[in-house]
Amino acid sequence: MRTRTVSDLHLCPSCGHGIVRARPLTAQELADGAPQDNLAVIGCCATHSDPAVVAVYVPAVTVAAWPTITADIAIDSFCPDCGDTATGCKYLQREVVGLAALVEAQMQAEGLVWQD
Repeated sequence: MRTRTVSDLHLCPSCGHGIVRARPLTAQELADGAPQDNLAVIGCCATHSDPAVVAVYVPAVTVAAWPTITADIAIDSFCPDCGDTATGCKYLQREVVGLAALVEAQMQAEGLVWQD
């Protein structure tokens, strides 16, 4: 499981429908030689296909151009931190504006009971 960090969520630039998280570099990543103007990107196509890859490094200006995540996109995606679905990950539901309400509405429409 990946460590949860405060950062920005974006639409995956590789597949166009998943979620990636872009976070500032840690002191260790900088010491290991990651370029200072980059962000560490985790999730979706960036890291979930290979558990050995902790993060990929992408220039901050490139990441800034990526679309941010909306609830209607996030509902069908997976959390970049834990890999759980948007329906199952409470952290993702709290972080993406409107996602918790969308998940609740979807569950009610499917006749499922929500339990915390």
